[in-house]
Amino acid sequence: MSMTIRVPSQIRRHVLKKGRQAAKTPGEVHLYAACQEGAATLESRGMNSLNTIELHLTNAALGAALDIARGWLDSDNGNNVMAAKSLLKFELEYEPSDPREIRHEIKMPKSLTGYFAPRYGYPSPYEKDSEVVKADMGRMGWATAGASGRVRTETLGLILRMMDRLTDHDHSAVKRAASKFVSTYTAPYEKTQKLITAHLAKGEPALDFTEAVHGRDEAEAAGPTEWKSGELRHVMNLTDRGASPVIWFGGKAGRKTPDPGEWRVVVVNSLGSGKYQLTDMGTQEDVLTAALTSQIHWATVEQTTPTPVEVEDQEHDEPEAKPAAKPQLYEVPENWLELAEEGNTPQARAYWTRRCEEYRRTGK
Repeated sequence: MSMTIRVPSQIRRHVLKKGRQAAKTPGEVHLYAACQEGAATLESRGMNSLNTIELHLTNAALGAALDIARGWLDSDNGNNVMAAKSLLKFELEYEPSDPREIRHEIKMPKSLTGYFAPRYGYPSPYEKDSEVVKADMGRMGWATAGASGRVRTETLGLILRMMDRLTDHDHSAVKRAASKFVSTYTAPYEKTQKLITAHLAKGEPALDFTEAVHGRDEAEAAGPTEWKSGELRHVMNLTDRGASPVIWFGGKAGRKTPDPGEWRVVVVNSLGSGKYQLTDMGTQEDVLTAALTSQIHWATVEQTTPTPVEVEDQEHDEPEAKPAAKPQLYEVPENWLELAEEGNTPQARAYWTRRCEEYRRTGK
């Protein structure tokens, strides 16, 4: 699975500043490669790293970016908090490999919040609960008109148990609201709980998130009917900046392996310095680190090949022409760019976008 996400500049710069050596997991590696591609694309357009750009992210890369964002919610840096909230809009699009990390978006009316919201000046009522529950309930949006937030299954289970007791409340509004909450969120809770049970059961293959939602096919395709053998460089769109093609991968090709082995669907991501990472789309396992000249068995996966980031047309087979002198561009104040990206209304974002472009050209 892969998607195109608008990643705030704060997070992109943070990832690049930490460097490739800090990327340990497949998701962190993919995120770093995507941020590199984004920076190169901005540079090719004569723009700086503070500008907005969409990145093509694998599911694992989105997970790595969300980990950064969640850690920034309590930051003393206001820009970091704004960037975190902006990225967390995509939290429900992430499909974690561990179903215990699946988030459920919930809402409570005013009649219920008083039974769950922490009271100012008093210890949290969830101090004796798990770290998951404390973190989820601490990040809920508590307001006089009601509450909303995203919680994991463990937290949702606790809330449902508390709601069950309120379904017999003497006050009709509380009773009615609690009953509606239980009927709304019990089915999603039970579905995810089945995933968790399967995930934790020894010796039993767990359904992944997509299978739970859409169902498991009776039989999976064994592989492509037509395939090619040759250098990695011949994979479609691979050398286009920002491209992360998804292909069938049948293993290394060569004298000792003239025929493909087990077929996998993989995404190909640039690691920089002419190196590429092939990662299994199902398991997120890195199966091969290769150069453009590496010989592989491969085939197209038309229906899952993502659209690369749009960039200016470039010729790769001819020497690059000497670029014309670029006009002087001024660096836009960072808070202006944040307002253009994260303004409260479309009108505000449009205004600050115009001001940023004017400042970039004139310095005023």
